[in-house]
Amino acid sequence: MPTVTVDEQGRGRVTLSVDLERTGQQDVVLDAMLTAPDGNTTSATATATTKDDAAELSLSVDEPDLWWPRGHGEQPLYRLGLKSFSEEGRS
Repeated sequence: MPTVTVDEQGRGRVTLSVDLERTGQQDVVLDAMLTAPDGNTTSATATATTKDDAAELSLSVDEPDLWWPRGHGEQPLYRLGLKSFSEEGRS
């Protein structure tokens, strides 16, 4: 589940906490990509070792388009993509 915050300087931060289920003993690599309404992208990568059952990734967005309540402004949508794979399967 993503957590979204905006600091006093206007920078946005998206933090992803990901629970992992796996069948093997390999490390898991997670790649996240956030795409803004204008098409600009931000990405982050995290590796969960064989002992971890969770991972956390954080993405930073300078001057994000803010979501306003209905009738008070725009509701811009950002797309968030997340890929997971083993270190051996990474290309």
